[in-house]
Amino acid sequence: VEKLRSELAIDGISDPAHAREVLHHELVELVGSDMDRSINLDRLEGKPAVVLMVGVNGTGKTTTCGKLARVLVAEGKTVLLGAADTFRAAAGEQLETWGERVGVRTVRKDAGADP
Repeated sequence: VEKLRSELAIDGISDPAHAREVLHHELVELVGSDMDRSINLDRLEGKPAVVLMVGVNGTGKTTTCGKLARVLVAEGKTVLLGAADTFRAAAGEQLETWGERVGVRTVRKDAGADP
């Protein structure tokens, strides 16, 4: 963010469309195609690796969980999805659908229950 602010100030950019172009360029540089995209799930022997997905509503967390499960299954990992977003309508069902697509088990409680 500071780099973006600095670049906008140095270049005197005040047009929102141009600022978005600069932001897009900076974000693409942060996740360049040359970056290592492997998933490193270090774990203790005999203990499962756990990935906790958190984020703002509507940002694709459930979809990302499903896609991540697919990648892990392709790597030969055993995956279990746990639905904890029980207050969003259809959240558990959406995760179960992803689980079925990639061939993994999904555990969940009823809507509105404590996860």
